[in-house]
Amino acid sequence: MFKISFFLSVIFAVFVILFVLLFENSFKISKEQSKNSFVGESAASLFSKMGFVVLPLKKKAPDLALSSLGGDLYGLDRFLGKVVLVNFWAIWCPPCVREMPSMEKAYVKFKDMGLEVLAISLDSEDFVKIKKFVKDLKLTFPIAYDPKDNAKYNYEVRSIPTTFLIDREGYLVAYSKGPREWDSNDAFGLIKYILSKSKD
Repeated sequence: MFKISFFLSVIFAVFVILFVLLFENSFKISKEQSKNSFVGESAASLFSKMGFVVLPLKKKAPDLALSSLGGDLYGLDRFLGKVVLVNFWAIWCPPCVREMPSMEKAYVKFKDMGLEVLAISLDSEDFVKIKKFVKDLKLTFPIAYDPKDNAKYNYEVRSIPTTFLIDREGYLVAYSKGPREWDSNDAFGLIKYILSKSKD
């Protein structure tokens, strides 16, 4: 009888220790997420209004090795110190085309405050059409292309348009799928928040 009760006591003690360890570890993870989160609770609505999913932990943005339409090479180090809006798009994608003019307006409004837009085309090396598209819409932000889909796979892009927000230190902050009205009050509020938060 004594052996059975002793055995049950040992098992109970092991369960208690495991529970405490799991709870403590869970608390540490939650604390770390809170510490690394770019977005405070009060600002979460800014992201949700624009349909952005905020990443709970800091994560370095995958580097890029892209070419511009003019032949320049693009890597994320080129934009270090700026908030970068990375947009995956294509000229054959109507929602992508639809959001470009509003993205240009946001870029013009905030570029002197530290916003950079990098639009990565997933078109299959149809440079003539891309250049015509850029010229017709008078886009002034950097356009790069990803003919081998390296950036697409590194960023796990499964549909377009998909947009990523990267802070001044090169960390991914949030992402969204689908077109956005970048010249809306909600968009301007979000961009202002990211630019001011990145100075902290």
